[in-house]
This record gives sequence, C-alpha cells and structure tokens, in this order.
Amino acid sequence: LAAAVATLCGEADEACPAVAAGVRRVHWPLPDPAAATGGEEERLNAFRKVRDDLRRRIEELDNQRRRHRRRVRHSTRRRCRATSSSARCKPPGSSGS
Repeated sequence: LAAAVATLCGEADEACPAVAAGVRRVHWPLPDPAAATGGEEERLNAFRKVRDDLRRRIEELDNQRRRHRRRVRHSTRRRCRATSSSARCKPPGSSGS
C-alpha cells in the first residue's frame, strides 16, 4: 500500500480517482517535457529539469515522512515512561522480557 500518491499532469488534480484512506495525496503540476521545443539539447534539458525537480520533491516528501515517524516514536516513548503499565507500550509480538 502506498504512503503517498503524487499526481503530475494539470488535469490529474481534478480527474484522478480517489485514493485509499490514510494515503497522502499531493499534486505537483510539472511541465510536460515531451512538449519541449528546440534542438536536441534544449529538449534533453527539459527532461533533466523535470527529473531533477521530481527527485527533489520525492526526497522532501520522504524527509517529511521520516520526521513524522520520529516524532510519533518519541511521543510514544514519553507516554510509555509516564504510565505505570508498560505492557501497552511493547510492540506487538514482543516477548515481554
């Protein structure tokens, strides 16, 4: 199951089907590099620009996910230390020793 779905084309923001509950949806309206004009080098640069932009956005999305997971883990640890019963703080399947 995907943690996030990114749509890219202009009409995708309105026309794409709904995603499952809990899946983050982001819309990145990037230019279509296939529509680039000019010589071979200009067209190639258009593809490289979109590729680099996608890489940057995906890395940022992943960094946001990692920061969120760290905050959740840290919050859970604090809550577990504050409770008298540590049984509910153990991950499922742990042996308890």
